Amino acid sequence: MVAPIRALQAAVTRMGEGSLSIRAPALRGRELNELSQSVNRMAQALSNQRETLEQSVLERTRELQEANARLEKIAVTDGLTGLLNHRRFHEILQAEMLRSERHRRPMGVLMIDVDYFKRVNDSRGHPVGDEVLRQLGVVLKEALRQTDVIARYGGEEFSAVLPETTKAEALQAGERARIAVEEKLNDAKAFGQGITVSIGVATYPEDGSTAEAVLNAADQSLYLAKRQGRNRVVGNRAA
Repeated sequence: MVAPIRALQAAVTRMGEGSLSIRAPALRGRELNELSQSVNRMAQALSNQRETLEQSVLERTRELQEANARLEKIAVTDGLTGLLNHRRFHEILQAEMLRSERHRRPMGVLMIDVDYFKRVNDSRGHPVGDEVLRQLGVVLKEALRQTDVIARYGGEEFSAVLPETTKAEALQAGERARIAVEEKLNDAKAFGQGITVSIGVATYPEDGSTAEAVLNAADQSLYLAKRQGRNRVVGNRAA
């Protein structure tokens, strides 16, 4: 009589410690056997509840991870064009500069500005201006390489980091982007004018030893492109 009860007690103790796969042994005697079966049913119910809870925790964890990923994307993405935003561009520029310095590899930066963009907003309204910017983002992504990082810098200005790119290659990339914009955004009826861009080019190490210096050189080149008549690519700093 004592041994079966002790066996039942041992099984219940292990269940209480979390081993819900343990089952009480079959016992002799109707009352003891019914007790053993009741304990086993209870253990099975608890085991099922634990599995359900664990599954629920996994689902909630996945949902939280997905929500965090969406928030992170929103934090680094320009809402209008879907490109990276100003803050993320600077983070990537700094990281790419460090990589270029470490491996002694070149890096290019493009500063891109829509020519006479104010005329579009004035003649067609801001919704059309927004559509120009959205389409421009698509054209730039198609014209540049997948490894290049394109961002909306602000307003009608865009920027790009070109890893592993020499000055000659950066100028070619800028010209490729300029031609693509001129050819694909030429619907004067829709936009009030054919859309063109001016592009300033700078590279590391020729134009600076820091991210800020290279970016400033690209901005000066963009200013020079504007002064020289727009719809052109310039890779020399303004005097």
